[in-house]
Order: sequence, then C-alpha cells, then structure tokens
Amino acid sequence: MKNKQRVFIIAGEASGDVLGARLMDSLRYFTGDRLEFVGIGGVKMAEQGMRSLFPMRDIALMGFVEVLPHAWRVLCRIKETCDALAANPPDVIITIDSPGFNFRVLEWVRRYFGTSIPCIHYVAPTVWAYKQERAKRTAELCDHLLTLLPFEPRYFEVYGLKTTFVGHPVVDQLGNDCAPILPLALGTPLHLTVFPGSRRGEIQHLLPIFRDSITQLSNHYPDMHVSMIVHPMVADVIDVSDFCCPVRLVQHEDERAEVMRTTHLALTKTGTVTLEIATYGVPMVAAYHVHPLTAYMVRHLIRIPYVNLINIMARAYVIPELIQEQCNPTHLANAMHALLKHPQARQEQADRAITALHQLRNPQGILASDAAAQCILPYLA
Repeated sequence: MKNKQRVFIIAGEASGDVLGARLMDSLRYFTGDRLEFVGIGGVKMAEQGMRSLFPMRDIALMGFVEVLPHAWRVLCRIKETCDALAANPPDVIITIDSPGFNFRVLEWVRRYFGTSIPCIHYVAPTVWAYKQERAKRTAELCDHLLTLLPFEPRYFEVYGLKTTFVGHPVVDQLGNDCAPILPLALGTPLHLTVFPGSRRGEIQHLLPIFRDSITQLSNHYPDMHVSMIVHPMVADVIDVSDFCCPVRLVQHEDERAEVMRTTHLALTKTGTVTLEIATYGVPMVAAYHVHPLTAYMVRHLIRIPYVNLINIMARAYVIPELIQEQCNPTHLANAMHALLKHPQARQEQADRAITALHQLRNPQGILASDAAAQCILPYLA
C-alpha cells in the first residue's frame, strides 16, 4: 500500500487556523485517507487531526516594535520548523498568511530543497496597501498563491506567479438578502458585543481602551449587556473584573452565533472579524491601536485611505474606523452612541456591508476552501 502523502501546513494566527482547518477538511474530502497533515496550527487545525510542532501563539505576532521582545523566540521557532522539514520532507508545503514567519521558512526551503517541493501560499500579502516590492519576493518563494480578495491576483501575476482568487470563506454561507438590524426599542437594554482581538499584544493595547469607552457609553445606556468574544488561545489574558458592568465571555462557536443574533452593536478590532460581524447584519465600530513607533513606520508605507476590509471593498467609509490617536475611549463611545441614536444609519451600514461582502464570493459559486483544495490537488498528483 502506498504511503500517505505528507502535507506540511503552517498557520500563524487565529484566522489562519480557521482557514487551515477548512482547507484540511476539503483536501480530505477530495483525496479520502491519502494525506497526512503535519505542521503548525491552533485549535481548529487540531480538531482536524493535526498535532502542532509548538503552540501557534508563539508566532502570533504583529507589528514592528511589538515583535522585537519576542524576536529570539520566533527565530528559534523558525529553526525548529526548518529542522522538522529537513528531517522528514513533505510532498507539499502550504503556508497561510503570516508572511513575517512563513516567508523566512520558505526562503530556507528554497535554499535547502530548491524547487523540488511545491510551495503554496494562502492569503496574499497586502502589497496593494504597502511595500509592493513584496509581490516579487512572493513570486520567488512560491509556486502558487491563493487570494481571498478579487483584485489581488494582478499584483502578483506580473511577476509570473500563478495566482488564483478562491473567495473568502467568511461569505460561504452568506444569503442574498440584507439582514435587518436588531431594533433597539425604548426600554430595551442595549446588547453590545466586543471583539478585542486574537493576539496577546493587540489585546493588551485595545482592551483597556475598549473598557473605558464602554464606561462612557454606559452613561447613556446604564442597563446595557456586554458580551466579549474571546479566542481560546488568548483567554488567559482577558481580565474583565474592572469593567463597569458584568461581561459574558464567549469562547464556543455555538454560543458565538447565539450572541451575534441578539447583538445591537459590535465594538471590534479591525481585520477579518469585521467580515464575520457583517454577515450577521450587526452594525459596528472598528478600531486599532499599536505602538507609536509602529504606527509612525506604517504611516510612511501605507497607500490606501481605509484599513477596514469592508471599506476597502466598498471604496467608501461604510464602517467607522478609529485608528491610533482616534482610538481613544471618548471617540469610540461617541461613535457608538451616534450609531445607536440613528436606526437608519445602522441599517444603511449593515446593507452596504453585505453588498461589499458579496464581492468576496468564489466566482464559480463553490466553497472557498474547496476552490483552494482544487488548486492544490495537482501538486499532489
């Protein structure tokens, strides 16, 4: 009997863990029991049967200054990953997002193995936002790039890299109709849901700001209920004991869906999570805050007017996004209160967000993970 083919997958953060798990499920569907999955991942990939080389949180870092205190640990994890690849070379390597870690591994792979092992990267580096020269580097390191956004392939194809828009899995179950917002009737307690992030560093920056903004908002809504969606990987750093009101911590998927169906408004970090919130028809305010030096460096690189993915797709300021200096308790509380006072504004935001999300569907109408798996299958033939 032929040995199983080894697929080495690296995911470096929570969103990549979800993508990796869905991709593993799709690859298994198309190949039966022919594949063995190894690599680095989180809870979702573990549920699909992969044992991670080390905890994914060790490499779930973002920013310039924020990474520096952890640089030695990350370098050790890169070496550990490369040693594992050298000891037992896989048939295919799939890296998911996290280019800071993954591209350093792929550089070693190219030096050590040449082009003998196919390398597929899933989620394009945001070259359309800053540092466009990374497109050329991506082409040098990868055999195939799978993108989540429809306008990304052209940035990489000019360098000869085979690139496929597979769709965004967040919109796989999205219906055609815009969901009506949950009305906030007079006398009904406000239900606010908070998404503080899935990386320890961003939670340390954002959670105190979110806490103080909720305190200010409570002056207008003293009976509000607060839920906080927490990723299991960072649950141990979430402390809500000093919040002005009780906070329900939510970690499980079934609870998450239940919470979103009863939420009037979301306060969230920017990123992929805003897409998920929009699929429920929940209006939101998005924010982000990083180390001042990181912010200074990014501002000299970035070339787009928006940070939020929905705003980027809509080419308009659909979702309020309060970044860096604007990400303070007063501005956040004011932005939330402004939306809550105007049901029409909340409904318009929800409708325009859904319209933007439709652009992220796979062109063939299949699941994004199935489309990604079909791109990978030829490399396993």
